[in-house]
Amino acid sequence: MKQLIKKWSQMASRDLFFVLNGEYPKLAFSEAISILQATERQYSNFTKFDQLMKISTSMDSVQVIARRSALVHRCCAYFFESDDTFEEIIETAKEMIVDNSLIFGKSFAVRIKRIKNYGAHIDKVELERQLGAVLFNHLEQINKVMKVNLENPDITFYGIFTENKFFFGLNLWKSETYFQRFDKRRGHKREFFHPGTLEPRLSRVLVNLSRAKDDKLFLDPFSGSGGILIEAGLIGATILGCDVQKTMVKGASVNLKQFNLSGNLICADARQLPFKDDIYAIATDPPYGRSSTTKGIELNKLIQSFLGSATNILQKKRYICICTPTHINLQTIANEIGLKTVELHKMRVHKSLTRIIGVFQN
Repeated sequence: MKQLIKKWSQMASRDLFFVLNGEYPKLAFSEAISILQATERQYSNFTKFDQLMKISTSMDSVQVIARRSALVHRCCAYFFESDDTFEEIIETAKEMIVDNSLIFGKSFAVRIKRIKNYGAHIDKVELERQLGAVLFNHLEQINKVMKVNLENPDITFYGIFTENKFFFGLNLWKSETYFQRFDKRRGHKREFFHPGTLEPRLSRVLVNLSRAKDDKLFLDPFSGSGGILIEAGLIGATILGCDVQKTMVKGASVNLKQFNLSGNLICADARQLPFKDDIYAIATDPPYGRSSTTKGIELNKLIQSFLGSATNILQKKRYICICTPTHINLQTIANEIGLKTVELHKMRVHKSLTRIIGVFQN
């Protein structure tokens, strides 16, 4: 696939579609767009469907999203879309344009997937067979060599049903499973463990929503055991962290070293952040769970004081991503301080806790 991406990278942009996480679909859309913005990739013609987004962007965006995203599952070069009837799909497929030089001499297979139960009225196996025949006939007519290989194909054409639509394209990238990508960094597998830490996948999402960037200063002012800092470091940000508890600062340092990361960690109060006004991005999860402590400070006042201090050190037009429980009126606090609301996401943790993920611009 790297050769295909490299060849297509010569184009200014191309239509792509991304298959997104189904547990947090709204968050997945936002994460993908945030990554493009953070890495200054241009994009247009953005449309959303259930667990799928179609977008026109540069081909190197595929590699950027593959490297950074936690909630994007697959990317395909877009070939066509149609209504979800068998006849419409096949007739549209016959009219599609395939760049033959990309697939000359390669074996291929066609795979069909459904989002939820969309397209349940269509026989997937038969559709795969007929789409394969369309591709084979198209290439045969221009004397190109192409072989079907259902077991181990060189390339895979991928079709997906969603919201009474069918999308079809060439698979460019598929993510590893959660356990392959993030499980080894879960809290109980770190050398210093503290209960109540965010799972690595969500920590990565917060980093991406903050529009963190390679070699730019990233701050977690409630760094705890370092989970968010680890994810920021792994995408290449220069990491800073602080926590009011010395034990947590020492523990976070141990965890960073475990993953071959370095950063500047200090013991400090997030209400009076001791940094210069050069922070590029902030993402954080303040203490509010059963295993956390606010040192007797009312959480509402803690959040208010922290955000007020953060506006003094965060670069203008840059972003803060923060989690709080829903009983904290996060948007009101942020807006009163002068932060602009970019987006809010609600996420149920368990029966007694639902959190809000807020993204704000300074």
